Amino acid sequence: MNRLLVALCCLLASAHGLKLGTALRKWLGAAAVASTFTHPSLAATEGSVVVLGAGGKTGSQIVSILAKQGVKVQPAYARRTENRFEGVENVLPPLVADVTKPDSLPEALKGAKSVIFAASASNKGGKAAAVDFLGVKNTAEAAVADKVPQLVVISSAAVTRPNSLGYKVTNLFGGIMGFKIQGEDALRAAYAGEGAKGLSYAIIRPGGLVDGPSVGPSKIELNQGDTIAGEINRSDVAECAAAAAISKTIPSAVTFEISELGRTGPLEGGLKSVSGYEQVGPTYDESFKGLKSNFYRVD
Repeated sequence: MNRLLVALCCLLASAHGLKLGTALRKWLGAAAVASTFTHPSLAATEGSVVVLGAGGKTGSQIVSILAKQGVKVQPAYARRTENRFEGVENVLPPLVADVTKPDSLPEALKGAKSVIFAASASNKGGKAAAVDFLGVKNTAEAAVADKVPQLVVISSAAVTRPNSLGYKVTNLFGGIMGFKIQGEDALRAAYAGEGAKGLSYAIIRPGGLVDGPSVGPSKIELNQGDTIAGEINRSDVAECAAAAAISKTIPSAVTFEISELGRTGPLEGGLKSVSGYEQVGPTYDESFKGLKSNFYRVD
């Protein structure tokens, strides 16, 4: 078995906050108490970027990145929890918005210029069916109803490749990969209606997430068609999601994979090592320009 693919499977699982059992780790060769908000906000501040899942590793990095860029950003949590960004410049009062509860979203998203969905199933954050499928569906429908200009969703590579090793191993954890593609499809359906005219979305599909410093956009490869995947630092995914939320060049209705250059490979046998859809640029805005709209799988 190709050890790179094996490692990627392990990373894909850990990327979603899922713990591998001892036996499975061996087979794969894998070597805060919450307090309560005093005054949570009920609605997004006009013109802000709302980050759903701001309590997670990726979501919290996205909040920090946007704030440092001078963007007004509003962290949102499923439950009342500590305000870890209190006093940080450009970070607005937190929202309580649970993606599994549709009624909590319309008011929370109203007035936002962008929404980033950085939530995912985990041991503490809810099951895949509720978060990765229905949570994405609920968020997309609320964003369309509230006329939010841009929705960014972090999904996963290999979601359209059920025969790939990455899909099969990761899907052992509550069927998460199947629910992720259902979430993507529900999002696309929400944006296909008349009410979504003039609105846009971006679905980002990282491969195996690792914790490390970002390497920057010039060393990141964007791809399309769900044929190529590889390792990527969580911090680079956060930077890309932040860029997609405020970009003036990203196409509408776009889906793409993201990996670090030199750490990629075909998701399954029979797929080429070069897709022809690779995009690399000095900035994410430059890389975004070459992406195709309404394209999410090569048959």
